[in-house]
Amino acid sequence: ASKTDFEGNVVEDMFFRFEGNLEPDDVKAFVRMGCWEAMMQGVGCCYDHYYFASSLVDAFKETGMSGVVAPTLQDLEGPGLILPGCGHEEAFQATLDIHRDRELRDTHGIVAAFGPHATDTVSGRLWGEVAAAA
Repeated sequence: ASKTDFEGNVVEDMFFRFEGNLEPDDVKAFVRMGCWEAMMQGVGCCYDHYYFASSLVDAFKETGMSGVVAPTLQDLEGPGLILPGCGHEEAFQATLDIHRDRELRDTHGIVAAFGPHATDTVSGRLWGEVAAAA
């Protein structure tokens, strides 16, 4: 193996480490750029599954993008456990709040979906809560 080869778990060792340092404004900036890029290619509806639900919603609204916002749910492992306001309780409630917001739906075309992260980062209990609420 060369010095440039990555060894280890790329998700946990690289992405989780990077994502654990994000702030709401970082996510909003990234999402805004993604929305503009999508619209430049003729896409007007996107699905975003990430942290900081209000940043996702704000970026969609500010760019005129419609779509689905699925705040990341994780309770076993991952950045959602350490990012302020992104714990599974907050993300679950944010999903419900977006779902219940008629103005988001009717004026901006933004709706919610539950966004469990992955089977190794979401407990059976949380999967059960998502299933019961869906």
